[in-house]
Amino acid sequence: MPRSATEIMISSEDMFLYEQLPNFETNVPALEALFKGIISVPGIDTIQTSHITMAPVVKDPSIIERLTPLLVPYSHVQHKDSTDPDKRAADPIIGLETGSARLFNTYMKGKAYPYKAHQWRDVVLKGMEILTHSWCPRLSARQTG
Repeated sequence: MPRSATEIMISSEDMFLYEQLPNFETNVPALEALFKGIISVPGIDTIQTSHITMAPVVKDPSIIERLTPLLVPYSHVQHKDSTDPDKRAADPIIGLETGSARLFNTYMKGKAYPYKAHQWRDVVLKGMEILTHSWCPRLSARQTG
């Protein structure tokens, strides 16, 4: 009998834009339905997340609260500081791209929406604060300029 897959990887440029609402509002009910659907597939043990952007996390921290029970228990990653009983942690990729407000404003100011380009540094720092414990993001930085 062929062996079935046990892990699903969500591959996206920004998971929080899945079925987005007007003004790039994160559609949390759609994400909840997506992950509940994945969890319901027989044999699926783990879910690997892909990229997320920090601005939605800072704008509405309840996104993390609502998605944590649907992602963290199904993560293949464990971290000693996780608040999960099994020490599991979601590990999305965070693209920082640059720490320069000038470069950010020139090439990617929309990424910070609804915040301004000059606020990007603070958005990243606040987002990392919100994502601690059971969300351990992997940082991806590309050199620009």
